[in-house]
Amino acid sequence: MRTDFRETAFFFPELLTERDGSVVLRFTTPDALTRWNLMGLAHTKELQLAQFNKQATTSKPLMVVPNLPRFLRHGDRITLTTKINAIESAVTGSVRLSLFDPLSGAEITSRFTQQRTEQTFTAAPGTSTAAAWPIVVPDDVDMVSVRIVATGAGISDGEERPLPVLTDKVLVTESMPLPVTKAGTKTFSLDKLVNTTSTTLLQRSLKLEFTPNPAWYAVQALPYLMEFPHECAEQTFGRYYANRLATHIVEQRPVVRTVFEQWSKQGETAFLSALEKNAELKSVVLEETPWVLNAKDEGERKRRVALFFDMQRMASEEQASLKKLRDMQLPNGAWPWWSGMRESRYITQHIVAGFGHLEALKAADTRGDGPNETMLAQAVQWLDEDVDRTYRELLKNTKAEDRAKYVPGAIDVHLLYARSFFTRWSIIGSTRTAMDFYVARCKETWLQRGLQEQAMLALAFDRMGEKATAQLILKSLGERATRSEELGMYWNGFNAGYVWNEFPTETQALLIEAFHEVGKNKPAVDQLRQYLLKLKQTTDWKTTKATADACYALLLTGDDWLAMDNAPIIKVGDATIKPERAEAGTGYFEKTWTGDAIEPDMGRVTVTTAKDGVQWGALHWQYLEKMDKVTPHESPFAIKKSVLLEQPTDAGVLLVELGGNKKLNPGDRVTIRIELRTDRYLDYVHLKDQRAAAFEPVEAISGYKWQGGLGYYQSIRDAGMHFFFDRISPGTYVFEYDLKVTHAGDMSNGLTTAMCMYAPEFSSHSEGVRVVVGK
Repeated sequence: MRTDFRETAFFFPELLTERDGSVVLRFTTPDALTRWNLMGLAHTKELQLAQFNKQATTSKPLMVVPNLPRFLRHGDRITLTTKINAIESAVTGSVRLSLFDPLSGAEITSRFTQQRTEQTFTAAPGTSTAAAWPIVVPDDVDMVSVRIVATGAGISDGEERPLPVLTDKVLVTESMPLPVTKAGTKTFSLDKLVNTTSTTLLQRSLKLEFTPNPAWYAVQALPYLMEFPHECAEQTFGRYYANRLATHIVEQRPVVRTVFEQWSKQGETAFLSALEKNAELKSVVLEETPWVLNAKDEGERKRRVALFFDMQRMASEEQASLKKLRDMQLPNGAWPWWSGMRESRYITQHIVAGFGHLEALKAADTRGDGPNETMLAQAVQWLDEDVDRTYRELLKNTKAEDRAKYVPGAIDVHLLYARSFFTRWSIIGSTRTAMDFYVARCKETWLQRGLQEQAMLALAFDRMGEKATAQLILKSLGERATRSEELGMYWNGFNAGYVWNEFPTETQALLIEAFHEVGKNKPAVDQLRQYLLKLKQTTDWKTTKATADACYALLLTGDDWLAMDNAPIIKVGDATIKPERAEAGTGYFEKTWTGDAIEPDMGRVTVTTAKDGVQWGALHWQYLEKMDKVTPHESPFAIKKSVLLEQPTDAGVLLVELGGNKKLNPGDRVTIRIELRTDRYLDYVHLKDQRAAAFEPVEAISGYKWQGGLGYYQSIRDAGMHFFFDRISPGTYVFEYDLKVTHAGDMSNGLTTAMCMYAPEFSSHSEGVRVVVGK
């Protein structure tokens, strides 16, 4: 009996010497009809050499080569095929298919087919013939061994291989976000649960989770600034900034320290990261994704909050960071990125602007004649000198007509913003001339700038006395903004990039600062903060700068969203939910129902709140259902899948969507096209695309890819394709991959599911469809 090719081992040849000096080589080859090249080298004791090159053909008079799928699925109708090779002479005989239980050895062929499984064949010398058996996969088999044996002319050959049998039922998770931003009563309906009539659907669980005070997640992010491990100037200042900000928050709101003490008493459950929460809802186990280290890192940040809000420690850390910052400052007043490097204008401007933030909050200790004031004054003086130097270089290297069209760079806009905090130090002499030039050119070209730069210019112009231009910029920003009841105020056409002035979190924070300080528009500020907080719901603030800017904008502008007096009244169906245990600060709580306790009217959720402000939650419904009966589900994050047949034409390959008269046949090649659509940033997205047993991936190696504006890791598995996206920006993305059609039959093609692992309420799946492949 022949074994699977993958189970065949290679052996080093045995050398058997005959009496006449000839040598016989004996070795085991892989089970394949092929030709081998043999190379040999021999030598005597006197080092006389001889070598040879020979060819050997491995074959058997009769060979069975089955074509089996990787798996079977309950309810599939599929045709199993085999090729029979006659190598030396014509062979007439019979070939038989047998199906066995691999555990007990019992034959179960009759449960897959009632037809006769023994067929006759005739194969001419050096040719092959084929045999095929249509089968129907029963619902009560989990594993089957397929054995195909051919016999003829006194010889036989066969192969046996076990195949997994997958269920045609799938665990479906459908989630409904519960966003609340305004006082009043809001009703949400998960219509599929309310109107369910399927007789094959099996209820699994229903989970309600709600967070009345999500602004506390910004407070949880503060320890990240202190704990970031690097010793560069930017992150050294970040530690100082975090400590000063935390001290100010505690002084203004003593309840913060009380809440963190309660978190510490709650133990590990209070410090689960967003990636670790709701593991039972996620479509893959967290440990099997590329983001397990991110989850542990985020959880560790939250576990350090008790240490972070120790006042004595904060004072000590603050002084240590300031001393290190003074030590890193170069004699000319600038800071490098790392000690030993040359001065960096961006890093110096970033630190100066950070001190400006703290002074605006009356949280800095840079006033007076102390060393901190001296350090800051030297940095501002260096910026003045550097802008004067760059202006003189500009005069030297450009013509007058070119200067009249000059568009300052983002670093110049950032300079105006950072310098505008410190009007107590006058700009004089040639520096004033340089500054006036950049201000004048920015006034003429502000429409050519990105969102973040426009926000910085509005703030800088307002502080420098150019209030009319500042108001004009702010008016323009307001007219171009998108306003949403759920998301707040944001800019739909904003394209996030990979340079500092295109980062989405920092951009939104600066826009908040501009509307707060220049526009004094409290409703707009709260809407902008709402969007920034919604960013935190589905994304991770991955940098110290983003965390610092976001915490500043969320916690210290607009209304006090840390107040814990807005507990909502929530009804699921007709039952009012009373939290048994709510997390201190955020107010997060959850309630779960299982099995028969789930009723259709529980798909209606009513939330009543007496106070404006961002609150969010979700209703997660899990059930088992036959794949072919699953209907599509969309959240604000949606997917669409298309199966396209590749048809060769004189003009090239044409992709035709299946349907109508378009049918598949074994040997065809199909393209799977997946369209992703989202209206917000999403971190850590997992997409799983199941496939029919008749499909085989064209690609064989997993790896990182870039397609359709998305970078992702593609993992090829036996029953489907997995895609992992670190971040998806708002927009629509299309990407494709190819499959081969290998078997005829009528099979389930499974589902395509996508879930944001950071916020599982944002998930989507396609409908269940079947694939019909003709003979």
